[in-house]
Amino acid sequence: MIKNIFLSISFVMLAMYSFGQQDTQDTTGIQDTVVIKLMVGIKQSPPFIIKKENDYSGLSIDLWEQISKDLKVIYEYKEYPQCEFSQMLTDVETGKLDLCINPLTVTSDRLNRFNFTLPFFSSNMVIVVPNEEKETFFNYLGNFFSKKIVNLIFILFAIIIFIGIILWLLERKKNDNFRKGVKGIFDGIWWTSVTMTTVGYGDKVPLSFAGKTIALLWMFSSIIIISSITGSIAATLTIKNFNEKIETIDDVRVLQVGTMKSSSSEEFLIKQHFHYINTNFETIEDGLKAVANKEIDAFIYDEAIVKYLITDLGLNNKIKISSYKMNAIYYSFSVPEGSALLDKINLSLINDLESVNWIGTLNKYNLN
Repeated sequence: MIKNIFLSISFVMLAMYSFGQQDTQDTTGIQDTVVIKLMVGIKQSPPFIIKKENDYSGLSIDLWEQISKDLKVIYEYKEYPQCEFSQMLTDVETGKLDLCINPLTVTSDRLNRFNFTLPFFSSNMVIVVPNEEKETFFNYLGNFFSKKIVNLIFILFAIIIFIGIILWLLERKKNDNFRKGVKGIFDGIWWTSVTMTTVGYGDKVPLSFAGKTIALLWMFSSIIIISSITGSIAATLTIKNFNEKIETIDDVRVLQVGTMKSSSSEEFLIKQHFHYINTNFETIEDGLKAVANKEIDAFIYDEAIVKYLITDLGLNNKIKISSYKMNAIYYSFSVPEGSALLDKINLSLINDLESVNWIGTLNKYNLN
């Protein structure tokens, strides 16, 4: 009787242990019998991830869906808006996402946060510049009325008026050269203008100590202001000729460039000591349109993506990709550090890249 009870208890314990082992194995989500749905992060990045209505397509989508079949896993896409790119990377790092199939480039900062698969595509970081028309007198004249120059002129006049009013307030009571009322304000603006341009007629002269102090500061400040504005206007008028002569990275440093915030392009530009970087663009499309509208001199990003979007947005006549390539970049998927998926995805990835179907997939999105 005791022997039978002992055998029964042993059988029950063995069954419970086997059940616990099966539970542990199923947590990878990549067994033949799938019990876990993987959360896969994506963000629209044509031609790698394209969304039309509720359907997704693109090179990364096609590749991942083939890998998921190879691994026999089920999954769910979690789409992030353009402005939450950095949040998507954080969710990979913290394990809220099992996988991110956006085409990420490998950087030292990202390697410290999560793991990458083997690369599946290579590209270059390129410079998008205005596609200028053939130079004519009217085109050249039109450059004087560009948004950038108009803004500079507006700022200059605002400074002149501000300093002129201050000088008039200091001199109007004891100096007959600065009349009262609106005419006196004009006297102050007149003096500020002739002093800045070094004409110096001498018809208006500050007499008070405070007025002379302002005059002294204005004389030296004018030299800096005029030099800065002259340089900016000269750079704006000659930028289209300069775009054709970009041969080294130093040629680009003097330009006002834009890129996406939290991107590998931004990290690269900061490390290369670029000082005029605009990263306020929520989408790549906004950055390309800024170049077309001459709000910035150039937009720096990944070649495959900007090449696709330039055509998709119909901007071929307004902007172009410079022939100078900044550096090579490689696209990979990303997974949390220590993920059991990494080795299995890499094995499937190699098999898919070596298949004859891969060339057809590249041609499908004009990436070959």
